[in-house]
Amino acid sequence: MTTTAPSHRDTLLSDMFAALDGGDVPAYLEFLSADASLRFGNNPPVIGRPAIKESLDSFYKTFQRVRHNHIATWTRPEGTAVEADVTYLRLDGSEAHVHAVTICRFNNRNEIDDYRIFVDLQPLFTASARPAVSSPLRAYQDPQGVDPQPRPLATAARVASMFRHLECGIRSRTE
Repeated sequence: MTTTAPSHRDTLLSDMFAALDGGDVPAYLEFLSADASLRFGNNPPVIGRPAIKESLDSFYKTFQRVRHNHIATWTRPEGTAVEADVTYLRLDGSEAHVHAVTICRFNNRNEIDDYRIFVDLQPLFTASARPAVSSPLRAYQDPQGVDPQPRPLATAARVASMFRHLECGIRSRTE
């Protein structure tokens, strides 16, 4: 079996997510350009390190801890997409699990200047959350919350098509 050493960007992303998981917002900000943009889903972007710090400091008060379990990472020269199962430890001690995709676009100094998070955070703010799912290809639960047999929601061809679309989107922004 052949293994490949992690690239500089892989290490950068790993360190960045470790800062987030550790609740270290100032360390996270070091990975961003001074005028970076952070956008959660359909919310307006937050621009610049000071505004991002204020936003994240406020967000981090809504839970005790966060943990990202990386599923897959796709890297292009101008950006990276990270798929993860994310676990939040709520203030009441219960856990909320969500599935997220983060897209990071880098400047020529390898700083993140555009950080987009695609996630449904409703489970974090509801009384009970559904259990985490290890992959969207295995995500299925019947109405009683029992997963008798994982069923694919998407075929491999559909996932490949979505990734090609993502690659085109990353490429077209920089052209």
